[in-house]
Amino acid sequence: MDKMIESMSADMDIPRYRSEPDEDYYKRIIYSALGLWGLNYAKRQVENESGISKIALTKRLNNLTDVYSSIYPCISRYFHAEESVGLYIRKIYEELGYMIYEQHKLKVAKYGRGLEIAENQYLYFGLPKEIEFMSGLGIVSRDAFLMDNITNILVRDNLTPINYVKNSYDLIGFAEWNKHSEGMSYFNPLSGCNISNSWKDYPTTELTIAKDSSNNYFKVICRDNKIKYYSYDESDMFPEGLFGSDYRRLYYCLKYYYDKPFNVTIKQLDTEYSLLKLHGRLPNREQMFLSLIGWPLESFNNKNHYLIRKEFISVIVTSLKKLGVITNEV
Repeated sequence: MDKMIESMSADMDIPRYRSEPDEDYYKRIIYSALGLWGLNYAKRQVENESGISKIALTKRLNNLTDVYSSIYPCISRYFHAEESVGLYIRKIYEELGYMIYEQHKLKVAKYGRGLEIAENQYLYFGLPKEIEFMSGLGIVSRDAFLMDNITNILVRDNLTPINYVKNSYDLIGFAEWNKHSEGMSYFNPLSGCNISNSWKDYPTTELTIAKDSSNNYFKVICRDNKIKYYSYDESDMFPEGLFGSDYRRLYYCLKYYYDKPFNVTIKQLDTEYSLLKLHGRLPNREQMFLSLIGWPLESFNNKNHYLIRKEFISVIVTSLKKLGVITNEV
C-alpha cells in the first residue's frame, strides 16, 4: 500500500472492507481526509482571528483535491462532477452544524454536541481534540459533552408516518376543488416503483398528491376518483439547504400509510462495513446525513449507494423509519 495512504488511514482509523480494491480504498481515504482538512482550515487562527471565508474554503479544498488527484490519478474520476467537491463538503458541514457562519467567516462549532452511536462513542459535530475514527466526513470521538438524538440533529418532529399523513390532510387547511382536472397526474402510493415512476392519470387512493401540466403540486383528497378538496403545495424556498426537498417525506409517508412502504437494502459486506442501497432520493436532511456518515460510491456526490460502518446502522434505521421507509438488512 502507498505509504501516505497507509499513514492517513491509520490516523483516521479507516480499515479496508473485505477484498476492497486499492483504487476504491484510496478514494475513501482522500474523501475523509478532505473533510478533516476543511475543518482544520476553518479552525486555524490568523492574526488572532479564526475562521475562513466560504469562497476560500471551497477553493482550498478544490486545490487540495487536484493535488491528491495528481498523485493518485486513479481517484480523479471519483472527484469529477459539475458540482465541485469543495462546495459539496462545505455545504454538508455548514448545514449539519459542523461549521457556523459568523462575521463573514466559517468557524468550527464549539458546542461539543454529539450523537451516541455506541457506548462512549459519539458522532461529534465539530472538531474534537481526539478522534476515534472517521466515517465518511463524520468524526467519531469520546469528547462530546452535549448529547443529542437523531430527531434533534435532523430538526424533525415526533410525528409517526401515520400521524404525519393525518396531520398533512387535515381538512382545516383544504378548500373545495374548483379547477379543471384535465392533464393532471396523481402520485400512486400503491406502486412498487420508485417515486418518479409512480404517477398515473387518475387517483388510486383517497389521499394523494396531484400535479398539473405546469408542475404545480397539490395535496388532494379524492372522492369517486375525482378531486374533492385540495391544498396548494408550495415548492421549497431553499431547495439546496437542510430543509429542502422535504415534500419527499409525504411521498414516503403516504406509501407507509397505504401499507406499501418504500424499502432500502442494507447488505453486510463484512464485520465492519455494509452497503446501503437507495432506490430514490430522500429529503435533504436524511440525504445529507447519509453523505456525512457514509462514503458515497462511484462518485463523491452519489446519493443512491453508500458504504457505511456498522456503528451507524442503528441510527440510519431510526432516521429512515421516521419517514416511513423500511430497511431490509441482508
